[in-house]
Amino acid sequence: AGGTAVITYIEGSSDPRIEILIKSMVDNIVKLDGETITIEAMKGIGKKEASYQISKEGIVVGKGK
Repeated sequence: AGGTAVITYIEGSSDPRIEILIKSMVDNIVKLDGETITIEAMKGIGKKEASYQISKEGIVVGKGK
């Protein structure tokens, strides 16, 4: 239908099998841990990491690792 769904959850908060199921349902996985934003799975990009801060402007991404 041309829509985009966003699924959010806290890693380790549910059964590991449920987490695997959640990850299998999505095309892109972006993790934020308080310091680092990690693109774990995104078509054509592979795994990337960078620091980030949340500001009035939104999520400000620093240099990649």
